[in-house]
Amino acid sequence: MLGGALAQWALSPLPATDDVLEKDVPTEAAPAAVADKVLAVDRRAFERQLWWVLPKLDATTKSDASAQPPPALPLELDLIGVTEVGGVLIAALYDRRADRLRLVRQGERIEDADVVEVTTERVRLTRQDGELLLTRRRPGP
Repeated sequence: MLGGALAQWALSPLPATDDVLEKDVPTEAAPAAVADKVLAVDRRAFERQLWWVLPKLDATTKSDASAQPPPALPLELDLIGVTEVGGVLIAALYDRRADRLRLVRQGERIEDADVVEVTTERVRLTRQDGELLLTRRRPGP
């Protein structure tokens, strides 16, 4: 019975007040211009707008944005090796961005680049912003 009364007292709701909580500040530590009471809870902080609705783009802004293509990403390719199959050289290129091995021949297209030349030692790719020459790295010193 004592436990029930203790639980009822501990779980009873606290009286709610609409006033701002205040605490006393020692007068010798506070300057003369500051009041004796300091607000402990500033209710104005809860009146701030935390997010805003962004304006929608109109048709002219959309057409300007879509007119310019996004800049091309740099090709992250490594030449792994070149082999000859049926008289045609095939290059094995490792695409670091996609983490996959791609097999290409001369005249094929990989992403936005054209394979212009495939030799046993190098592969030459061209695209709108320039040319990329891939050479095979030899292991060892």
